[in-house]
Amino acid sequence: MQEVDVLVVGGGPAGLSASRAAARSGASVICVERKPKIGTDVRCAEGIGLAFLEALPFKMPENILQWHVNGIVFWNGNEPLKRTGGLWEGCVIDRQKLEIWLGQQATASGAKIWTDAQLQKLKLEGEEVSAATVNWKGKEITVKPGKVIAADGVNSTVLQEMGHYEKRPLSLAKVTSWEMTGLTLEWPRFEQVLIDDLALGGYGYIFPKSPTRANVGVGSCVLDEVDALFEQFVELPFIKKQVKQGRRVKNKSKEAPFLGVSEKWAFGNVLLAGDSANQNLKPFIEGIIPGIIAGDIAGELAASEPEVKEQEYRKRVEAAVPGWKESQQLTGAIKTLFAKRAPSKQFLQLVLAAGE
Repeated sequence: MQEVDVLVVGGGPAGLSASRAAARSGASVICVERKPKIGTDVRCAEGIGLAFLEALPFKMPENILQWHVNGIVFWNGNEPLKRTGGLWEGCVIDRQKLEIWLGQQATASGAKIWTDAQLQKLKLEGEEVSAATVNWKGKEITVKPGKVIAADGVNSTVLQEMGHYEKRPLSLAKVTSWEMTGLTLEWPRFEQVLIDDLALGGYGYIFPKSPTRANVGVGSCVLDEVDALFEQFVELPFIKKQVKQGRRVKNKSKEAPFLGVSEKWAFGNVLLAGDSANQNLKPFIEGIIPGIIAGDIAGELAASEPEVKEQEYRKRVEAAVPGWKESQQLTGAIKTLFAKRAPSKQFLQLVLAAGE
């Protein structure tokens, strides 16, 4: 049996940020990641808002900021509406480089990262995790943690093992996405977002990584229709002329939280971080920066506080993530429009108002 102050489950941005923060605060840390290497099989649209970078607990290296965008072009019908500067200005990052760099930061701070490691089972005493069984490269190891940080995504094994994983209507969105090359982008320095017939279930997007390469996708809460919506999206005339010569080189499809699979962010000695806690900014489910910030706070609290206090954790995250309050208000409004099957024009007006 291995004893550790903080066991982090999940080696994405939130989990690696939590590992870094907990180790920097003096805790012994083990982070378990199921993939064989940090930064592999990245499934993400990779877009972030530049205005939010200053809220990070560190300066992101320039080589991670892959492609600067001046704003967003919204499609509603066949008419483009361009918004530039301020909150509309952004960047498409190289998430693989981000995760590798965060992993290096975590290990340099003293955290141990176990890759090819899968959480198998939790031993519970009430709401407290007293032991965790981890399969690490084919060998079962029992870990006795003081605290656990569940950063293991929308299908969180930690939540399932604790009996707190709850799927409800609109809990999850599905994103069908491909990195494509050989494109002829009309606006290579602008992200493109379609809010039209897709709006009742989500949105379509083109996030450029160069004049000829982009992440192209559709996100929707109507889970069983997303693949078909993607194929419809790329056949729309104003999209097709940009992508018709393109090749699909990387599948970046995934599930993402909308209303989430847990209303709480803490149970016993467990803190949730990232997608398991639905910590993202609506309407486009941007979770990289919120996940890093929340992970940093969760790691610090897990290392320094004798007891997990959800109210303190939630308060600190909400204060640290720019636009958090507005995002939660927007979530409620989108839920109402979805239930009413409101016209796409109302969705576009809502999104545009949120960026003012």
